[in-house]
Amino acid sequence: MKRIVTVLMAAVVLALAGGVVTSTASATVIAKEGHYAGHDHNGNHIGFLYSKAHGMSHFTIDYSFTIGGAHVNNAMWHETCHGGYCTSGAWEHKATAHGHYRHGGSHHRVAWSAHWVRSH
Repeated sequence: MKRIVTVLMAAVVLALAGGVVTSTASATVIAKEGHYAGHDHNGNHIGFLYSKAHGMSHFTIDYSFTIGGAHVNNAMWHETCHGGYCTSGAWEHKATAHGHYRHGGSHHRVAWSAHWVRSH
């Protein structure tokens, strides 16, 4: 946890200093197309689809609540909001993604991770 806080603080300092903060891990990853499934830190099921042509789509929490999709660039998507909820994510490896979602009016973010399950 201390390492995560240290890395985040360093990223903020670089951003404030005018530096460019880039994730070298996600910049070199080529995400695998298909269905992804995983869980958030509250134990809810997370699922979404990914394709090069359509980006991330059908981001769903607990099989029933769909947030939406986002344009994917360099194996990541910046926070995108639909229907009052926002998601962000990045691929750690070609078949492993992680990120956060939140209610648009809240600053409380819920972390999630998902793994490639199958092709379309």
